[in-house]
Amino acid sequence: MRTSLKVIKDVNIIALCFIIFGPYGFAIIGFLQTIVALMFLIMFPKQKSIYLYFAISILFFLIWPITETYIIFALPLFLTGYLTYIIQTKKI
Repeated sequence: MRTSLKVIKDVNIIALCFIIFGPYGFAIIGFLQTIVALMFLIMFPKQKSIYLYFAISILFFLIWPITETYIIFALPLFLTGYLTYIIQTKKI
């Protein structure tokens, strides 16, 4: 369990390194963090904060096609920080 959490933390940090690639990096970050979030959900199904992460992610993808403002693009940045917080503060 401890090793799995370490792998999740490492993959999350690697995903954050892709921010230097700009818009393409955000797609890579989103893909990697979705995998990390699913792994975290499988390992810790009673953690309520991961369900909130998925709810906000789904909300983003539902609102994205119908919104006309660019403020919606701040939400993925928040989600990136929020998932990083959830993962890095998890203690076994």
